[in-house]
Amino acid sequence: MPVVVINPTDIEFPRSYVADIQAVQFVEIKPKVEGFVQQ
Repeated sequence: MPVVVINPTDIEFPRSYVADIQAVQFVEIKPKVEGFVQQ
């Protein structure tokens, strides 16, 4: 049976978000523009 070796790697997401981190329990992430995401 063939074996495939998978190596972990870092990737970059082309999106950016405005975030406000106040504590481990509370993280608020806001989009840069107003609107809704539809699939």
